[in-house]
Amino acid sequence: MKVHTTRIHIHTYDGVSIQDIGAELGAYIHGSGVESGLCVISTSHAECALSLSDEVDERYTDLLQVTRQLLVTPNKSASPRDDRVDEVAMGATLAAFSAHSITLPVRSGELALGSWEAVLLLESRGPSSRQLDVTVLGD
Repeated sequence: MKVHTTRIHIHTYDGVSIQDIGAELGAYIHGSGVESGLCVISTSHAECALSLSDEVDERYTDLLQVTRQLLVTPNKSASPRDDRVDEVAMGATLAAFSAHSITLPVRSGELALGSWEAVLLLESRGPSSRQLDVTVLGD
């Protein structure tokens, strides 16, 4: 069994954003030589998360809108002093409702995703340089 580990750097966009990271993952998996196995992707940043979604622009727009509403809607019941959402609270909210690691199958040297699936990085405090640890294991 082969085991390959690397750290991929992703530069994120301003504010709350969503990026398809499939190309970066695909390049690494291809270079690993693993044809069949697993790919584990994780981030140690509380302000970003990983997700799977349909690879359709409208879905990104919908997911981005829901993510922004979740992260930047002030708590109206809070005191006037707390009637703002700081960046740390946004990151904590994202962490509570999302994944910081995902494990996906590798088949024929590629991520075995559904026909329209994409691997997404959700960012709550961009722009930033995010580090993803990627481990590919298999034969």
